[in-house]
Amino acid sequence: METKPFLLIFSGIPSSGKTTIAQRLGLELEEKHGIPAIVIGSDQFRSMIPLHSRRFDPEREPFVKELTLSAITQALKRGYVVINDDMNYYVSMRKELSQLAKSAGAGFAVIHFDTSLRDALQWNEARGKPIPQQLIEEIYNKLEEPGKEYRWDRPIVRVDPSSTKIEEITRILVDNTLHAMERWGRPIKLAPPRHPYEDVDRATRQALGELVKRFKSLDSLDQLSAIRRDILRKARHGSITANEACRIFSESVQKLLESRPLKASGSPVVHVGLFGHVDHGKTTLAAALTEKPSTASLDRLPEAQRRGMTVDIGFSAFKLGEYLVSLVDLPGHHSLVRQATAGASIVDAAIMVVAADEGPQPQTLEHLSALRHLDVKRMVVAVTKSDLVTSERLAETISRIRKMLPDKYSRSPIVPVSAVKGLGIRELKEELHAILTPPIRLWTGSFKMPVDHAFHVQGIGTVVTGTIQRGSVRQGDEVEVQPGGKKARVRFIQMFGEDLKEAWAGDRVGIVVGELRPSDVGRGQILCAPGTLSPAQYVVGDVEIDEGYSHELAPRTSMHVNVGLQMIPAQFTPFREEGETRSVVDDAHAGERCGAVLKLQEASVAERGDRLLLMRIDLPPKSSRVVGSLVVTEILSAAPTLFRKKLREGVVAEKLDEGRFLVRGLFASASGATRYVGSVVSCGEFDGRIISAYGQDGGALVETGRDLSIGSKVSFVSFRRFEL
Repeated sequence: METKPFLLIFSGIPSSGKTTIAQRLGLELEEKHGIPAIVIGSDQFRSMIPLHSRRFDPEREPFVKELTLSAITQALKRGYVVINDDMNYYVSMRKELSQLAKSAGAGFAVIHFDTSLRDALQWNEARGKPIPQQLIEEIYNKLEEPGKEYRWDRPIVRVDPSSTKIEEITRILVDNTLHAMERWGRPIKLAPPRHPYEDVDRATRQALGELVKRFKSLDSLDQLSAIRRDILRKARHGSITANEACRIFSESVQKLLESRPLKASGSPVVHVGLFGHVDHGKTTLAAALTEKPSTASLDRLPEAQRRGMTVDIGFSAFKLGEYLVSLVDLPGHHSLVRQATAGASIVDAAIMVVAADEGPQPQTLEHLSALRHLDVKRMVVAVTKSDLVTSERLAETISRIRKMLPDKYSRSPIVPVSAVKGLGIRELKEELHAILTPPIRLWTGSFKMPVDHAFHVQGIGTVVTGTIQRGSVRQGDEVEVQPGGKKARVRFIQMFGEDLKEAWAGDRVGIVVGELRPSDVGRGQILCAPGTLSPAQYVVGDVEIDEGYSHELAPRTSMHVNVGLQMIPAQFTPFREEGETRSVVDDAHAGERCGAVLKLQEASVAERGDRLLLMRIDLPPKSSRVVGSLVVTEILSAAPTLFRKKLREGVVAEKLDEGRFLVRGLFASASGATRYVGSVVSCGEFDGRIISAYGQDGGALVETGRDLSIGSKVSFVSFRRFEL
């Protein structure tokens, strides 16, 4: 029988059910459809070599591969449908097979097995572990999912043997194979848009894989898988993006594992910020701690030297046990609060610096509020210049510090130091090491890095520095600047003097981008994967107002918003949810929670789940300038719909019919009454409804179904559109 030769390229991790289903698929094609089919994989040839079948021999793998490809070629030339059930976890592997099919005059299609790591490990365990469990985990982490980069690599179908019966999978594969064979040779049509669920599924699977790879002592795989399944359930019925799913997964895992000892592979990078009042010795302390100065570090800027204080964010590094600590030195002067709060958004822990001779000052309290609102969880207090005061004065300063610490930091260690003499530095490092834990980053998701510096290096080009917030970036990747949209190619990556081919979330890097000038990208802009982020002017979110804030918070209050490393002027309008209506709040107060809309003066990049700091930097520096924080729930290019709530009150003027009354005082005109026909009014213990306007002076006909006495009160809450 003549038939079209065709190659089915299976991809997936080991022990994912590929071989079992390949055999069933081949049998179904041959018996029910008369299509000659053959399963060819490298395992068949390994089993022919007695020693190799018992012990994996890397030196014989090239020969095994040659045999496999040769057999596939011969089968295709004889008109078979060939099912290759190897793992084919790299794009290059699938590319080689697709080219082999083309050279044999055959068609091809990719089928991906979406089996979870947990199920693959369990199935392998049940079979007596014919494959080392570690190898399955390694391949899971290396897997390059088909269809991510190239159209030819797009699977005709994805299957998950852990959630679908084998018989049903076989039927699905037969149908899709026959369709692909019929379509072969015709123009390829683009596949229908992917459901966001598929992207969430892939992203969270990769996130779980990164955890397994980076934390060798991880013993909570069942609980982590349960977290992932819960996110997938929400994604199936909601509108969660892959990036949001990764953030939710990371936050949930952080909560699950924060009380458990974790051992990370390698030397995890942690970012520690130095905060405190101006001239309290932050930069001197940084010099005493640091080993590797970096961008703008240790006050080398001419303005810093002239003014005798830190004027920009400085970065340096030192080794602390298993960690590489990236130290972020922030300005303490009240006029430089923008830089200080920008730095707070990228740190994992903080060192609050308080001078022993002055004690806590206004910016000490301001920085504490900013850290709390940005959810920096860990802190050590360093009492600098402790050699300049008596033991009594030092004890008094420590007591004042302990009393002012908010509940979040009430148990933070307090360490007296003298950076100039080196006293207490070892103890400070020990206390810092004790509060640090291996960070769980957003290693999965689209690349995102807030930019803190951009400058030109002679003979190299423009260097952009920052801390990667999400995903990874490789040498040769295309990146985009937002806001702005300018694109560039990554030429080189460096982290604290070491050249890298690839950098991940949490890494503090310098990236050489050939096509950009320093003027094309500035602090606060985002370097990201092209097409993944877009700026917007309106941000909606949930607000927590700081307990120390004592000023009015009326609609359209002007303030500044810390978005990543940017401080942007904005108008703040608080609201509360009343059913489906967002009702503007005339005055929000300290300690309250409410919703709010931020109208940004310039479009900026924010994402759902981001935590933004709200400040009134126009206020005197000795007052509390931290307004609070906002967690983003919506990002909009146009103004959202808000309403102003108004309580209207009237009285029953006349009984017109049984259960119907004329009410005056609710409205000023007939048009006002007409606008609210059908609305519900309160008549004391029961409700009524406005039937129509009555006369031209604002009277309203109200129907209650019950009797009302003349002069009794009737109230009505109306909502009018509020313009931002």
